[in-house]
Formats: sequence, C-alpha cells, structure tokens
Amino acid sequence: MATSGAGIGKPIFIVSSGRSGSTILTWCPGQQPNIIPQEESDWLGSFSIDAAVAYERGTARGERGQLSANFIERDEFLSRLGWSIDELIVGHRPLKEI
Repeated sequence: MATSGAGIGKPIFIVSSGRSGSTILTWCPGQQPNIIPQEESDWLGSFSIDAAVAYERGTARGERGQLSANFIERDEFLSRLGWSIDELIVGHRPLKEI
C-alpha cells in the first residue's frame, strides 16, 4: 500500500486487458511486505459500473433524491465505496511491518 505524507495508505490499482503482463506487474510490487497483491477480479469492474448507475438513480429526482438532498457528490460517493472495499480486503489480511 502506498503511503501519503499524512501516513494514510492509499490503494494501488493495476488495471489492464487480458494477456498484457498484469500478473507480473502485480507480482513485482507485491514483493514489498506492506503491499497486498490480490488475485484478478471479474467482479470489481461490473460492481463499479453498477455503483455509478445507482448514484445516477439516487440523484435522478434532483433535490428530492436522498443523495442530492444530502449534497453527496458522485466523486465522494464512489470514493467512499472504494475506500470501504479496500478497508474490507485489507482488514482481513495481517499488516506486515518491514
């Protein structure tokens, strides 16, 4: 996990098409003990698209929609989902110190 100046870990995503070298590209940084390489996922892309569509549905009624009424912007909505997924995955792995 990359670390910002504030000491907060930020997820690293390697996204590519099949048979393009992503496995070796994931393996290399995964040798560092505080980076947790994940297996290839076929659910995350479709989940992200579904989340973006859900946001559009949640704001379709304008100020009467729950997301709009609470001033929740698209970037914040998707960012928090991303952080939650990262926290869930990382939370199930022990943190290794170098």
